[in-house]
Amino acid sequence: MNDSLQGYTSNLVDNNDKKVKYEFSDDFGNEFLVVFTNDPIGPKMKPMLGNSYEVTYFVKDDTGQWSVDAIVSTNIYRLMRTVLGDVLKDFLQTRQWVSTLRLEGLAKAGELGQTKRTKLYLRHLMSNPLPGFRIEQVSTNRINLVKTKI
Repeated sequence: MNDSLQGYTSNLVDNNDKKVKYEFSDDFGNEFLVVFTNDPIGPKMKPMLGNSYEVTYFVKDDTGQWSVDAIVSTNIYRLMRTVLGDVLKDFLQTRQWVSTLRLEGLAKAGELGQTKRTKLYLRHLMSNPLPGFRIEQVSTNRINLVKTKI
């Protein structure tokens, strides 16, 4: 991917380490939300902050609700640059303890096997590796970014 391709400008809207949220809009007026959800450790009655997070991004659908399923016209390369580049790097910059990030390429209706989204994520991450992390494909559509030992 071309390094000169810029992502969209994102804003940190919730900086609670249990659930961190960023919002941004694209050139078409679509609104996006990126959420990092912590995987807590310890007993259920007193969970503690874990060192892994699930990464999910949403788009506002026609009803104004956040959706992982809605399909909108956008520049997918700038979207990936924003979510898996700029936002991810900003998130990790202040959270040195994070050792694993989980992504899942959800299937569209009727899609079987490895999804187009998973292929897109893998292509982007292989072309634009996240410094200090390696790609680990856990299952057909689940990807982990695992911190490498320094």
